[in-house]
Amino acid sequence: MKNQLRSLSNAKRNLTIDYCFMVMTIIYAGSASQFTASLNTWEYPLGLLVPVAFSIWIMVERKLSFSYLFGFLLLGFLGYFIIVTFKFREVHPRFFGIYIVNFFLAYVVVNAFKQRFLIMYVNIVYYLCIICIAFWGIQVVAPGILTSLLQPLSVSGPNEHHINVIVYTIESDVILENFAIPRNSGFAWEPGAFATFINLAIFSQLITSKFNIFKTTKFWVLSIALLTTMSTTGYSLYLILLTFYAYNQKSKYFVALVPIILVLTIYVSTLPFMTEKLREVSMFNTEELIYNSVTWGFDYRPQRFESLQIDFIDFLNHPIVGYGGHSEAKWTEQLGAKISTVSGIGNLLAIFGIVGFLFFSYSLVKISIDFAAAFGYKGWFFHTLLILMISISYALIFTPLVMCFWLIRSKYLPKYDLLKFKAYSYLIALQK
Repeated sequence: MKNQLRSLSNAKRNLTIDYCFMVMTIIYAGSASQFTASLNTWEYPLGLLVPVAFSIWIMVERKLSFSYLFGFLLLGFLGYFIIVTFKFREVHPRFFGIYIVNFFLAYVVVNAFKQRFLIMYVNIVYYLCIICIAFWGIQVVAPGILTSLLQPLSVSGPNEHHINVIVYTIESDVILENFAIPRNSGFAWEPGAFATFINLAIFSQLITSKFNIFKTTKFWVLSIALLTTMSTTGYSLYLILLTFYAYNQKSKYFVALVPIILVLTIYVSTLPFMTEKLREVSMFNTEELIYNSVTWGFDYRPQRFESLQIDFIDFLNHPIVGYGGHSEAKWTEQLGAKISTVSGIGNLLAIFGIVGFLFFSYSLVKISIDFAAAFGYKGWFFHTLLILMISISYALIFTPLVMCFWLIRSKYLPKYDLLKFKAYSYLIALQK
């Protein structure tokens, strides 16, 4: 009896640690403060040390080991780094370190939790969405009061335009021109990124619940939180997921759902903030952007399609292996402009060239097929489309959390049963 109680106590302790680690992974993915953004900027050493140290501790605590295929992944990246270093005759160790750390963190998440990370991810984002909806409601009704309450607690520094309290972000410049209601940034740095994380949670909820959206309130709470983001990317991804849901229903239900989704798509495309974003696509002027940056020293973060256009020129200049960590080789920097692009697929092409793009495409398709086989759903290509859509809008595909959805497949891990998927299975077994 004592042994059973001790085992149950250890299991509960491990579950608590698991969730703490996943919460950290999700908050770091949101990068809403300079501290959490340090995972990629290395601006604050402690911000980098926290996830690395926690990951190493998890590996030691759970007696995890590296698979030889994961070793090949690291060796492959080392080979790529050496080639790029010889090409530009300059070493950029921080570039190498950033991606090694991200690969390592993603590997630990999947190796430690296996598919449980999906259920844990859904549970955490679900509760974060409840908190964010509550904060957003207060922000809509009494924005001044919320700002005055949260500003002293902000971990993003004394910035009145960006207030982050870890679980919620107030961004004063995310009120759209023709839409007076503030957009919900949640735990991320901006609404579109928050919407992306919500959609990944909805996808995870669909496949782990066998598309039973009426089983719990999770799907509906996530959907309500998504509505508050007013994100073009978020809504587009959501429509893909609704189609994914319909595709996995019986034929008669699928036929009935398709017209509803089409009507919903047409309606969403006419919303003020959607048309406003679409109008921005035809308004950008890259030459003017570069001129203003060079002349007046302005820093710019262009919209996704302009970013993709800028990155594509870098890709054409360095088509095989990209420019790697040698940002001074970017054509805009060579002109003296300070421009940070945000397109994930654009960054992938520009930084890693055709080599990186082929690796990404191969890994994404393979893991999409793995997911469909493991969870028994139709349409593996929906997973591929979801990640591709995310990569067009944001560079989130390089974060450890999103890497878990396209990079770390079962073949990179020790053998395990893909179908044993209950988050509390070991607790239930002990209690029995």
